Amino acid sequence: MSTKRIEQKLVFFARAMKDYGSEYEQTWIENINESFEQCKIIDFNQINEQIGNENKCNGFGNKYNRYGKKLYEVERKFFFPLIDDCDCVIAAPAWNHHRRGMFTDGVIIEIKYALSIGKKVFGVVNGEMKQITMEDLK
Repeated sequence: MSTKRIEQKLVFFARAMKDYGSEYEQTWIENINESFEQCKIIDFNQINEQIGNENKCNGFGNKYNRYGKKLYEVERKFFFPLIDDCDCVIAAPAWNHHRRGMFTDGVIIEIKYALSIGKKVFGVVNGEMKQITMEDLK
């Protein structure tokens, strides 16, 4: 009898902020849970509340998903530590966003950071689910 313990893998699920709480997001979560045995997807609910509260205090409303430094700083502060702790990243192209079918800027930042620290990243590129490399982001 084996005493080998099966450890749960921690998954960072990168997706467009506008897809949070949607049927599209739920379908991805179900597929991740079916495809990756013993995985746990990091819950962003508390993080999203913290970001929203901090942004209101800083006077720029709920616009943390804008381009530029603010977006990068939010990613660095709130999401990079989660990526540091995860086993892999799964990235979904946007659905409820004007960049439908493509990765949003925030997801691209998360993918690039994950790859830079040696994490495996999986996602849909040209309609195919695969392991993503920096070359795929060009």
